[in-house]
Amino acid sequence: EGICKQCSECPQGSFREGCGGDRPGTCAACGECPQGQYRYGCSWFSPGECRDCGDCSQGSYRVGCLGSEDGQCAACKVCGEHEYEGRTCSGTNGLHHDRQCLPCGSLSCAPASYRKGCGNNPEGACALCPDKCEQGKFLVGCGGEQEGVCGPCALDCTEGRYRKGCQYLNAGQCEDCPVCPTGYFSRGCVGLHVGACIACDSLPCPNEDSARVECGGTSEGRCEQGWLAVTPPPETILWGLHLTENSTPDCVDNGGNDIPGVSRNFKITGSVLRLAACKEATAVGRYKLKAQGNWLVSFYVGVPRYDQNPIIAPAAFPLEDAGKPDPTDTLEITINGFTQTFVNAIDEEGQGNKLVFYHQVQDTSYIDYTFVWTSSNEVDHKHLFASTGTAAYMGDALPLAQAITHQLEGKGTLQGELSNSIDGRSIKSNGNVKSGYRVHNKIVRLNMPGQPADVKLLMGSSLMVHVAPDAKGKYDMPLAAGKYSCSASMPGFFTTFDPDCQVVAGKTLVHDMVLCPYLNPGHGRFILTWGEQPDDMDLYLDAPDGKDGRCTVFFQNKYCQETGPRGGKGYSRIHLDHDVIRSYGPETLTVEGFLDGEYVLRVKHYKGWSCVDKRTNFDKCMAESKATVAFYMDIHQYRWEIGTHGYTHDIQWVIAKINGATREVTMCTPELCPPVSDPSDRY
Repeated sequence: EGICKQCSECPQGSFREGCGGDRPGTCAACGECPQGQYRYGCSWFSPGECRDCGDCSQGSYRVGCLGSEDGQCAACKVCGEHEYEGRTCSGTNGLHHDRQCLPCGSLSCAPASYRKGCGNNPEGACALCPDKCEQGKFLVGCGGEQEGVCGPCALDCTEGRYRKGCQYLNAGQCEDCPVCPTGYFSRGCVGLHVGACIACDSLPCPNEDSARVECGGTSEGRCEQGWLAVTPPPETILWGLHLTENSTPDCVDNGGNDIPGVSRNFKITGSVLRLAACKEATAVGRYKLKAQGNWLVSFYVGVPRYDQNPIIAPAAFPLEDAGKPDPTDTLEITINGFTQTFVNAIDEEGQGNKLVFYHQVQDTSYIDYTFVWTSSNEVDHKHLFASTGTAAYMGDALPLAQAITHQLEGKGTLQGELSNSIDGRSIKSNGNVKSGYRVHNKIVRLNMPGQPADVKLLMGSSLMVHVAPDAKGKYDMPLAAGKYSCSASMPGFFTTFDPDCQVVAGKTLVHDMVLCPYLNPGHGRFILTWGEQPDDMDLYLDAPDGKDGRCTVFFQNKYCQETGPRGGKGYSRIHLDHDVIRSYGPETLTVEGFLDGEYVLRVKHYKGWSCVDKRTNFDKCMAESKATVAFYMDIHQYRWEIGTHGYTHDIQWVIAKINGATREVTMCTPELCPPVSDPSDRY
């Protein structure tokens, strides 16, 4: 009948099935449970049962719940900075799986947008690229997870093109500048700007005698001076007033500015430009002329002279007591590209030096100048200086056709001579003439260059005739009739200018060109000229006498403001240089520096009472005399005509008042300058 045996235990993962009776049974595998369950109690003779995997707390999920293992809870994965949650982490309700993290880059957005807020689990959302860039920049790199950054628009378009459309997300592209219609020009088409078409007519020229030419395309053109009906008069250039570069202002002395190391007995502001208490300096400037054309620029460089006991007076050049000048000192002057260097050469005769700059610049409306001083010392009164400049108009470059239409039928004759205002004598080539000055009571004379004077007749802005005086300074030539202006220039003299040189057909115009020698800084000179009648006219200057009183300088009292023990010639600041009693003039009076107080200028018709209408007190002869007075100062030049400037009263022409402290000129009226009667003034 046999014996009973115990059923054998099956290996793990199985159980014994069918063990009983006379059968030992067989091992059968434990069955698989659905996902989310595990088999519990499968051993020996039991197949066990499927039980749910246990829930995990929030933020975790069950791992290893498989087969007969119920697993354990593990923390959910956290997505990285650039990852988002593709599947959530689950640890409940039979769903057990970790969080799925996918790259943010796998998400796409529409053009002109980017994914904002993706990372560390959230997938974010698509947002439009921001329009945040300022003008001149555009958004670069907007896409993916980046909102982009503002980058500069490229400025690499070639000339005549500009970058169009550089804004927001667009880098733009180079396009041609627009072509403006006739009568317009393109301005501002460069870089990122299309510019605009500007009407040429919207840019008026500075004066009515100019017209805009060559305007079109990208050029605004230029103002080209047309023919001028009136000849521009000479212009005085105060160098210090028009400086554009002066890196060492304390080293450049204009005769009146307050600068370290410079002492003054009298101010002569604007009269000079000099190296101050320094060893070197450079001054650069530009002067705007009143017309385009050829201009003769002339002035002198002053060389001081040492004197142990010079006269203390306004503008006592050339004498100074600061020490002997160094002959190695230099002043280099460049005018419109032409350079001339002056050396501090000592005049052994004690007369002082005026070294002349005399150069014509061509077809310009500007005088560009540079002054460069070098010295071995820092004593201002021992240094070279430049006097104020004169620019004299010599004509334009236009054809003569328009000027010729102003000439009249027939021919007349021009006669005259170059004369020195100091003594009325002819100025001869290679001769020497009086300068109007004395040093230590010795007359200072000027040696004339071999070159002839520049004597020109202009009609408007056109140079019509270049007069050639002979060796004696005289000229006699036929001319087409018409109204000319005439000028004469010569090294060492101011340019003389007369706007009315009327040549009448069949007649002779007698017109001397009276030249004024250069003045010392701060000085002034009056020159009276008139026509054939009356025979005699006289200058009168009422002035302070330097002794708290007044004096009148005229033909019977030729000197005032004595500077020496004897007065008179060589020892007076005011002196009548030349008196004429036989028509035309010149009659000349010089003021060697102005004292504080008023100076009043008059002209009298000598013994002219027979020409005066007793009912109106009007002197017909003087009114028809064509009298003019030229007043030369280094800071300005004036030309006064009878009937136009000042006023007349019986035999007097009362002209102007000069403020000695400021050298300001005021035209006289009966209220400002009442007429003065001398005992001899009677009918």
